[in-house]
Amino acid sequence: MRFKLIILLAVIVSFGLLFCGGGDKKADDGKPIKSSEAKQPSWLNASGLDGDKYVAVGIAEGIPTEAEAKTQAESKGLAALARICVSNITAQVEKATTTTEKDSVEERSSQMEEVINVETDAKLKGASTEHTYWEQYADGYKYYAYVTISKKALEDVMYAAKRALAEVDGLIKEAEELCNSGKIGEGVVKYSEAARNALILQENVTRFPKIMDQISSVLKSIDWKLDPKSDNQKGTLKNGLSYPIKVQLTYKGNSVIDTPIKLFLYEQKGSQYDKEGVTNGSGEVEFNVKRITVPGERLKAKVSLNVKGALDQLRRIKTPAYRAAATQLEEALEKNGRDVVYGADSPERKLKTALVTVEVIPGSGSSVGGRSDTVLRTALQENGFNLVTVAKLDANQLVDKSDSQRIAYLKKELQSNGIKRAFVAIFVGNDADKGKTRVKVVGDLLYYDLENDTLITSKTGDKRKSGSNTRDAFNNSMNDVVDDLVKDIKKGMF
Repeated sequence: MRFKLIILLAVIVSFGLLFCGGGDKKADDGKPIKSSEAKQPSWLNASGLDGDKYVAVGIAEGIPTEAEAKTQAESKGLAALARICVSNITAQVEKATTTTEKDSVEERSSQMEEVINVETDAKLKGASTEHTYWEQYADGYKYYAYVTISKKALEDVMYAAKRALAEVDGLIKEAEELCNSGKIGEGVVKYSEAARNALILQENVTRFPKIMDQISSVLKSIDWKLDPKSDNQKGTLKNGLSYPIKVQLTYKGNSVIDTPIKLFLYEQKGSQYDKEGVTNGSGEVEFNVKRITVPGERLKAKVSLNVKGALDQLRRIKTPAYRAAATQLEEALEKNGRDVVYGADSPERKLKTALVTVEVIPGSGSSVGGRSDTVLRTALQENGFNLVTVAKLDANQLVDKSDSQRIAYLKKELQSNGIKRAFVAIFVGNDADKGKTRVKVVGDLLYYDLENDTLITSKTGDKRKSGSNTRDAFNNSMNDVVDDLVKDIKKGMF
């Protein structure tokens, strides 16, 4: 009996040690081993303005010593105060001067954080730690530091940070130096950045129109000298202009160097005619135009500053009171430059060219001519083709025929009249529904070189429209196809 009692006591002691554990281990329920106070204080999640001061709580976890944990917590408290600055200034600056585009917001926030971190080192030393609280766990200390700074002191930090962000004088000086050295593109960008920054602080907003006037003055002072051979020259659609469009820029007598310039041919289609270049050390830039898509006697082109960076700065200005002025300057930047006049002809388009239109209406057979002939003829003539009238042709010789069969037939009928080229437009209606009030029309516009037995180009399209009867539905569908083909003609596809 005595032996059993000893065993029982040993078991009880063992279990007691097991459950009580050592004094330096974390409890299974996640509670701390020790804490600086019996109960967690109410300020652990405090943040922001509290009466006449700003508060923030810095938290450091898993730190081996109490002293080190306190240092880190206080440092994180200061960082939290800096984030309050960032948040407040971001809201003010973005509201006044920038769009809400993700890239611009992130860019400005990054700039603010850099500036405010610098200010933190110099200015936030007025902050103090009013309260601390810590908890000790097996893996180290978790330390809370309740850091405060007076409202006026933090607002001074924010004002200093905004002044750093709202740099104007330095940018204007840099812009003037760049422009005077001939780097107009970079200079205009700096001026535009200064204009935008002037809106960040109320005390600077009166400088905004003056800076805009400075940019306008720079633009008006640029002298664009166009090479005489570049202006009023004649080219061809196939080979473009024989001489490059060449221009020289000067500003106050100095060459405009390293400045992006763009050339835009107004009548051309496609981005290939929006060319870019950069002025050389003599302020010159030239553009070779290898192909022209639209003929004409007096076509226009423009060489102008390619100041995307400046436009990006101005377009971030959202304050309604200044948006109009920014838009006006954007337009001035786009228009600044020199107009160029040139001509373009196509010997091929001077050749006698026939236009043959064939309409195949379900249930009615084939016919030549009609509304499509009138519309297409007008569009082709406006695009420079020398169209001639031909005797009525046999539509059956063109529908459901190969290209070689069509060329052979057209050559026989047309070349005896000196016609060497022919447009053939064929509109075939099909798939009429049971009520014959909805017809699908497929249209082809083909351009044949009868002299060399070749097909130069073709374009197809299809539409499905309804009508009161089959012919009406066919006409409605065909009209849409014709409109699409006219757009292609005007784009210079033929």
